[in-house]
Amino acid sequence: MSNSDRTFIGVAVIITAALTVLLTLLGNPFWLGPVLFVPIAVGGFMLKVRLEEKPQPQVYAPPPPPPPAAPAPPAGEHIQNQPVPSADRDYRFLLHGHVRWRPLGGDSYPSSAVAVNALLQRAGAITAQLKAADHDLLRPRLAAELGSPAPDPNGRVEAWIEDLAVTLPDADFQRLARLAAVRKDEEVWEHERAHERNVRAYLRDDVLQSPGSAAVWWLAKDTTKVEETMRLADCLTRLSAVAHDRPLPVFEPAPVDAAPATSTRARVDALIDTIKPAAEEPMRAEIADRLATVATSVGAHEVAREIRLDFNAPDLSTVLDPEPPTQAD
Repeated sequence: MSNSDRTFIGVAVIITAALTVLLTLLGNPFWLGPVLFVPIAVGGFMLKVRLEEKPQPQVYAPPPPPPPAAPAPPAGEHIQNQPVPSADRDYRFLLHGHVRWRPLGGDSYPSSAVAVNALLQRAGAITAQLKAADHDLLRPRLAAELGSPAPDPNGRVEAWIEDLAVTLPDADFQRLARLAAVRKDEEVWEHERAHERNVRAYLRDDVLQSPGSAAVWWLAKDTTKVEETMRLADCLTRLSAVAHDRPLPVFEPAPVDAAPATSTRARVDALIDTIKPAAEEPMRAEIADRLATVATSVGAHEVAREIRLDFNAPDLSTVLDPEPPTQAD
């Protein structure tokens, strides 16, 4: 039994039940309703069968459009050591990779040379902007630009490249490495020369501008070396003159005996300090007296006299000692 049959029976039962209730309310016997179910069901079933057998009008639906034709599989050609220009006149980059291409337009199957030439033109427009030493930086840029299909100028093919590599000839690579090393050495040398020029200018135009500036420069290294700076005054003056191509100054030689002589008092004081450090004045006078006595014993009467005068130590031997006895006649 189909779903439509079940639906029909359910509708017939509902109609019969409604007629039974209606007839009973109108005063008819109760059994009259079920009696009417049979003709209602049979008639309704026959009507249903006739309606289902009647042909339904057909609605025209256009056929779906055919699927688009699949693009022709790309052709390919491997390239190796294909030269392209660089920004340096005498250097060329070398391209390697697999060129992919499809025909376009009316030319059903152009030669692979058209695709390779179009790809090399696209690559050359990029490589001509970079120096040969930058070949390591070139591959990512070329891979991004040439990895997408693009038509050639005449619209005959669209081409792209896979597995791209960029190199330099071995001889050019070695030559560029040597040039780079020389440039680095020259850069260091130029910095050293500039530093040397700065030092020379500082010494000539600042330190040795005059003997005074030279002396101040030397003293600034150690402000406690005043006497040393004074001793070097002549040398610094000559350096200042030489630095500025001026005539050398002439200095009078110092006399040989220019050094001040040390006094007798100073020499005796130093000797007493050695014999008896921190001796008080009475003790110093006593030691000076003994030294004067020693000087007298060796015939240095003038030295003995100076010692006694300096230390106020008179010769008491003539006072304390009795006069020597006279020889009897």
